[in-house]
Amino acid sequence: MTALKNLGIGLVVVAMTVAAVAVASAEPLRTTDGTRVSDRAWERVHGTVESVSGSTMKLKADDGRVMTVDMTVVSPMVQAVLAPGDRVTVIGSVGKDRATAQYIRHDEPLQASPKTEPKN
Repeated sequence: MTALKNLGIGLVVVAMTVAAVAVASAEPLRTTDGTRVSDRAWERVHGTVESVSGSTMKLKADDGRVMTVDMTVVSPMVQAVLAPGDRVTVIGSVGKDRATAQYIRHDEPLQASPKTEPKN
């Protein structure tokens, strides 16, 4: 009987933990300045890196805009590999000439298909 009681208590603890995690994950997303942001408000901008200085990037978007991108919340490892000429997609809050990146996807350059040697 004690084993069943302990199992019941264990299940209650697990259920409470799952409920607490669900509530915590329901917290709204926020930008670096604490403003609430819905993930539906995020936009994608694709373009070419013009320059990188600290956590700021200049991006020439495919539509011709030159934007200043705040990369403060982007991983330092991602920031470190960005270089002028790189093709990227910025995901975050986007304005006319400014963006606050939540994520940056570094596009891979197109690779030429390898040549195959005919077999004799």
